[in-house]
This record gives sequence, C-alpha cells and structure tokens, in this order.
Amino acid sequence: MKHTLRNLVAAALVLALASSAFAGEPDIRQYLQIKSATGGTWSPDGRYVAYLNDESGTDQIWQVDTKTGATRALTHGDERVSFVQYSPTRSQMIFGMDAGGNERTQLYLMSQFGTGVERLTNDDDAIHIFGGFSHDGAKIAYSKNTRDARFFDVYVRDLDTGKERLVLKHDAYNEPVAFSGDDKYLVVSTWESNFNNDLTLIELATLKDGLLTPHTGNCVYTNVVWPKGEDDFYLVSNKGREWAKLAIYRLDKRLLDYQDVSVWDTNNLAVSADNRHMSYTLNTHGASKPILIDLRRKKYLGEIDKVDGVISRMAWSPSGDRLLYAYESPTEVPNLWIYDVAARKSTRLTNADTAGVDVSTFIAPNIEMLSGYRGMQVPTWLYLPP
Repeated sequence: MKHTLRNLVAAALVLALASSAFAGEPDIRQYLQIKSATGGTWSPDGRYVAYLNDESGTDQIWQVDTKTGATRALTHGDERVSFVQYSPTRSQMIFGMDAGGNERTQLYLMSQFGTGVERLTNDDDAIHIFGGFSHDGAKIAYSKNTRDARFFDVYVRDLDTGKERLVLKHDAYNEPVAFSGDDKYLVVSTWESNFNNDLTLIELATLKDGLLTPHTGNCVYTNVVWPKGEDDFYLVSNKGREWAKLAIYRLDKRLLDYQDVSVWDTNNLAVSADNRHMSYTLNTHGASKPILIDLRRKKYLGEIDKVDGVISRMAWSPSGDRLLYAYESPTEVPNLWIYDVAARKSTRLTNADTAGVDVSTFIAPNIEMLSGYRGMQVPTWLYLPP
C-alpha cells in the first residue's frame, strides 16, 4: 500500500510539473530532492526519538529531543541504515546496515547518543533479520542465512556476554517476531509464500517448539505483539476471514479470538508497554484510518486526527500516553508525528526538507469508485490538474 501511495504521489508531482512547466516553478530535480523522516523509536525514558532521515542522500540515524525539538545526526556514513530500534530498558539501540547496497544487512549496537558503535554480526555474506528485544532489554532475537543462503535460522544473543545461541534450525524462511510476556518463549514466523505463514512457539530454556497455527490453505499471521507480563498476545490474521483482522491468540486454548469485524484490512498494530492503550490502522480506500483503544476500560477512544494519508509505523511512548507514528500523504512529505491521548491532538515531530518546493502546490486526489467484477466497487485516486 505504501508503494502504491508513493506512485500516486509521483503522479501528482508529474501533474504539478506539467502545469508549471511554463511558469518558472521548481523543476523535477527539486522534487527528487525532497527528503523523508521515517521509522521512529522511543528511548526508554520517553524523551528522545531515533529515526531515519535521508537528508545526506542515504538513510542515516537521527535523534530528536521531544521536549526541546532539537535534532542531531547519530550516524554519518555513506552506507544506508535500514532500521533502528531502541532498547526498552537501556540507553542503547540496535540498527541494521548493509555494504554498498548489497542487502546483506549486518546488526550493530550503539549508545543512545551515537557513540560506542559495535558490530554484532560478522558474516558479510549473510542477511540478518532483526526480530526485537526481550522485555528486559538483555537479549535480542534475529535470523540469518549463514548455514544456507536459502534458509534463515533463528538466534538469540545475550547483549551482556555477547553469546549467540541457535534456537531454531529449520530449512525455511524463519523470522523471530516477539518474545513472550515473561521472556521465556519466542514466537517465530515461518513463511511458505507471501500469502501463507505459520507461527511457532519456542521455549528458550529447552528449545522445545510447538506449532501455534495449524491450518489448511493460505492465510497469514502478522503484527505479533506480546505485552510484558501477559499470557496471551495480539496479532493480525485473515484465517477464515476475507480481511486481515485484529485478534488475540489465547495460548491456553490455542485459538484466535477475533476482536474486529470491520470490512477493512488491519495493519500497524501497536500496544503500550503497560498494556493500557492499543492502536492500529484500517486500510480504507488506500488510506490509513487510525484506531485507538483503551484496553483497560475496553473503550474505543476514536481516531487520530491525521487522515487521507498512509501511516507506516506506530509506537507508544514508555509511559503509554503518547503515540509516535510515521505519516505521509499526497500533499504532505513523510514525517514523524506524536499524538497526545489526553489532548487528542497530533503534533509534527520532524521537519523533512522539502528542497524549496512549496507543498501547497501538491495535488490532493479525488476518490472515485469504479464498478468492477460482479459489481465490486474499486476505489480509484483521481488526480486533476489545478
């Protein structure tokens, strides 16, 4: 969906360029220099947000102080950083970076303020897929294809000792997705295709594993979130459904308990560390409709005040009262925003460079519904010249 939006934005820019070709307005080179801020992650104290910014020409890690608004670059290399994730408990972060665009991502550990960078993985030919921190911040999980380029085995690394442990050796595309609420188990997703995967639960003490999602046909299980101290976890699945929907996996019964029956696909699931607030998005006609839930009171809190665009990531502050999200639309460049639950208001956190282009010239599309196969209504974003 994100790629679709970018294509639509590109179409809008082409229309804007065509209409201004003889008016002395910015040319295509300026539009191509428009930057983005994406992939935000909170520091454990909730004061700082680290994110990716391509101002230098490649994605690098930047940090913003949410109290003062001051920003600073934490990495300055020529290689592209693919992701960054803060530890939930320590003043450090994990980030991924390849060499020369070879997509052989390596994992690095860095302090909160960009010092003491340590490379954690040392196989230049392997691809490493980061799976997240344990809740206590002492361990990380990831998969890599060192044994065979076709298959990804799963590992857990102790950040204090540096010891790497193989926890799942399996001839498939495996990726760790969440530690259990007590950090004693690890959920692993095994993909057979883009339309079919399974979840396996690994007991880390014994390495015993069990299939959580037996099924026939194609279905997916994604967006796994297992809050600290909880027995069950949240996820999104389309098993037995036309749409991918929010569900709770009841571990004692080994079943999915669906929580949403709306007719839209669900994505970007996030739950606060204290299991107080939940957020997710619904794909409505190609745009993200953000939903907020008070889990303790089982109350719908409404929607975020940013609509008509795409939200690509959500993350709750450690205190659970602010929601960080990445937002872009046909009329707004990619930036990070913070939604304050009490104030019911979003504030832009970053200010991606627009290369001198007046964003008010960006064209907002009209949503038109076209009749498709058997009367199906297909949403279309129609861009018209100004």
